[in-house]
Amino acid sequence: MPRQKEEARSLRKFPALSQSFVGLLALTHAASAQEALPSIDIGAPTDAAPARATNAPPAPQLARPDLQPDNVANAARVATSSRSHTQTFTRQDIEELNPQDVFGLLRNATSILVTYQGRKFPNNLKFRGDGNFGFIVDGAYVSAQTAGLMMQSLPVSALDQVDVVRDASALTLGPLVDFGSSSGALNSGFVVVRTHTPQETEMQLRTAVQTYGGVLGGAYGGYVFGKKPGEIPAFISGFIQKSSDDGPANRSNWNDTVVGLLKGGFTAGPLDTSFTLFQSSTRYGFQQGTFGEQTASTLAQNWGYSPIESTFLSWNSTFKWDEHNVSLLTLAYTRTVDNNFLASFTSPNLTVAKEQGYTGQINARHSFTYDGALAQLGLQYVNWSSPSGQTNYANYARKEDTLSGYGNFEQKLFSDRLVFDASFRLDNHFDYVGVDSAGTTRYFYNRGFPLAVNYAGGVTVKPLQGLGIGAMGASLGDLNPLEGLANVSFSGRYSHTEQSDMSGIIAESNITLLPEKQDKYEAGVKIPVFRWLTPEVTYFDTEIQNNKQPSRTITVNNNNVTVWTQGNTSRKGIEAVAQGVLQDDILGKTTYRGSYTRLTEAYSSSPGTYDWLNPYRFQTPRTQINFALTQAWDRFTGTVALNHVSMYWSNGFAVDNAYHQVGNYTTIDANIGYNFQLMDWDARLSFYGRNITNKRYETIYTYKAWGAVWGSELKLSWGEHASPAPLPGMAWLAAAADQPSPWSGLYAGLNAGGLFGDGHGVDTVPGTSTILGDGGDDKGAGARPATFFGRASASSAASTIPMGIGGGIGGAQLGYNWRFRPDVIGGLELDLQGVAGGRASGSALRSATEPVTGANVVTATSATKSLSYLGTARGRFGYLVTPTLLPYLTAGLAYGEGGFSASLTQAATAASFAPSSGTIGSTSIRIGWAAGAGGEWMFQQNWSAKLEYLRYDLGNQGAYGDMAGFNLVAAGNPGLYASGVISSSRLAGHIVRAGVNYHFE
Repeated sequence: MPRQKEEARSLRKFPALSQSFVGLLALTHAASAQEALPSIDIGAPTDAAPARATNAPPAPQLARPDLQPDNVANAARVATSSRSHTQTFTRQDIEELNPQDVFGLLRNATSILVTYQGRKFPNNLKFRGDGNFGFIVDGAYVSAQTAGLMMQSLPVSALDQVDVVRDASALTLGPLVDFGSSSGALNSGFVVVRTHTPQETEMQLRTAVQTYGGVLGGAYGGYVFGKKPGEIPAFISGFIQKSSDDGPANRSNWNDTVVGLLKGGFTAGPLDTSFTLFQSSTRYGFQQGTFGEQTASTLAQNWGYSPIESTFLSWNSTFKWDEHNVSLLTLAYTRTVDNNFLASFTSPNLTVAKEQGYTGQINARHSFTYDGALAQLGLQYVNWSSPSGQTNYANYARKEDTLSGYGNFEQKLFSDRLVFDASFRLDNHFDYVGVDSAGTTRYFYNRGFPLAVNYAGGVTVKPLQGLGIGAMGASLGDLNPLEGLANVSFSGRYSHTEQSDMSGIIAESNITLLPEKQDKYEAGVKIPVFRWLTPEVTYFDTEIQNNKQPSRTITVNNNNVTVWTQGNTSRKGIEAVAQGVLQDDILGKTTYRGSYTRLTEAYSSSPGTYDWLNPYRFQTPRTQINFALTQAWDRFTGTVALNHVSMYWSNGFAVDNAYHQVGNYTTIDANIGYNFQLMDWDARLSFYGRNITNKRYETIYTYKAWGAVWGSELKLSWGEHASPAPLPGMAWLAAAADQPSPWSGLYAGLNAGGLFGDGHGVDTVPGTSTILGDGGDDKGAGARPATFFGRASASSAASTIPMGIGGGIGGAQLGYNWRFRPDVIGGLELDLQGVAGGRASGSALRSATEPVTGANVVTATSATKSLSYLGTARGRFGYLVTPTLLPYLTAGLAYGEGGFSASLTQAATAASFAPSSGTIGSTSIRIGWAAGAGGEWMFQQNWSAKLEYLRYDLGNQGAYGDMAGFNLVAAGNPGLYASGVISSSRLAGHIVRAGVNYHFE
């Protein structure tokens, strides 16, 4: 057994893990040379793998068979021809992107639209334009409704891998009919989540702070047993995290969450078994919609969960009978219980509804491999019930189950150049207890789908594999296109699904709901041309007959009930993906991944009142773009991720009940981390920004995104391995000095000083009126003369109120220095300061004469200006005039939260003039520039003091408002005047501060 000997030698490099993997290696051998799978060396290091210490544990994707796409121990394994429709986020990807939660991570997935609304079911997904999907968490199926309530509290730091399967014809994953769905529509994809399994004894502490009052603290520990001969390999791990944030002001979008995760397992001979227990308790408020866009009754709702408690328990076992046979068994239980409080912003009324949902399931699968063939057969049973009802069906009991049988068969031919696969799935879905309403009659019904039949087949071809083509251009190195062409692959897949007819739901009077049928066609090509360019293109076509669509809603006893119709639906599109390693040399390592999705056709023939210009065509964005660039440089790692969604239409509780444009946004996230040693701990300090361009976009009408979120995270890790080796690059900087210097490396410190405004105040000028026409003046009628009160009002409102913000500042800084020469120092520095007394105010009194009546119009203006905090991200460049004294110049970005307001009150000496008042203003996060100079003195080993001057400028803020009034004496009180005013303020000033730094190296 030469392969076994080779693996045994490899394990000797990891003595702490060798005993732990005895059972897992036995499983791997069961699918060795006779495994009917294409060869994908995910278990072997590649050039793209990050550097690590020689005795560091392997990445989870290398150590865990259940994460490897070809391994039969992987409960979420998909057929070979479905792999081009699957995107994997590894633990390293998740750390580099640093998303808020699982849904934040999925914003970076190809062809996935993540939507948010401040309602009971806040997070939703669309796969290639379709909103039906399921989650698989540690082998267990979780419905979309349960996932929407539970997954936002699952910390991404507790995950090893997330797979996005955009192909619902992957028939071995879970039921294709979701639970809690009135229409019984078929799933169009799955999100597969695997929580972290320790590969060694390890600990981790994590804390983070971010804007909008966000704080987080967490702790994790894992222990691996069975390291000595004769002992049973086993592990146990625990994770706990507490987080909270306030959300934007006046949005009611706060949350407070506590989660815990317990995991354990062991390997005994041919048996490998593990369990996962997840518990969360979350309190959060539903985000309020936008004034002027949402109906008044919906805006008045002050709703939320206090709390919503989720419990998830799964047990997974793998048994290797012999070298050909492997069995998998999954048992799982999910529970969500919530107190849904229904309060109001406009009345003291409060109602609390207790809602419950439960899911139990069992999934058994057997895999047989022999001589290039694979056969898999399985049975799955899922039961979902909600005695009280949840989300849209609150107060109405629901109970459903699905019994499924499925299979997958694969055959490799011609030295793996050709792989055929075929799958089937039979879902017997039954609704024991459901509810719907029509008119004054409420139906409690038993709705059954006697059988849903699904089958699929595919082919994967690698025509040039193993022919030695790559060696022909070996002398070209990374520029050798033949090496990539040798691994070019083509795939094609077809699937068909049929459901029986439906009864018990409300249909339009002229519609008979018929069985739904789906045909899906997919074709793809992957051409790894170079190491720095691996393009992949996929075409998909989904044709659905008798697709169920909501037609309208009717109100019964204050409940909205859906009336359904049906039609034929077509979705076609193209996905293009490119990824690679741009360079791995003197500048470190640069990797990227980009994807482009174009929905070329989205059409439904469903009739109904929702069919405004056939809105199905417009309710999904036609174009989505994702791009992520990661740069690893010495101990730094930085990632920038872009997400673009084109315009589409939404009707989310609109005040006019019409569709409105949403989407049409491009967001940018950034995350930079620095790895260093802190005593015996591996430390990582990260700074991140989400939606850094501050886009207040909408994915569902009236619910705007938060805008920019800035934060910092510190992670301390300890394990039975040496510190990670720094990535290659920038070696020439280390050669600038032969001896270590306190002027190079990481430093952190505190600062305090003063902030002085430069006199920019609040300016108010006349604007363009749109209320009464040109000039906003009364044109007169009958005996009433025309007057010019609008122009006099605008003229008297014009003012300039000088004021400068001044006060104390204090905060912290973090930086890194490099020695370009023994006496030349360059570096980067980040800082953040709070501002004490950062508020100024002033007033003005102006008047103007109305020429017709001679009346004086007087405007009293009071203005305020504020700066809550100020931070910078700057480069520094200095020269050591002595070994301990460094004068330097510095420049870079500045950011801060600033605001202003102007309150205007108008009166006149004319009896007809109605006094009026109003306030306009703005508060937002501003980005500008900062530049200055300073000096730093190393007064003791590793300690320095500095004195610094900075000039900052955060640019202008502006706001528009209207002053309007009516004639007090004329009949009917017609409009007398209207004047538009524009107020603006500039946030700029000077900083003088002192600080102290500690240099870690």
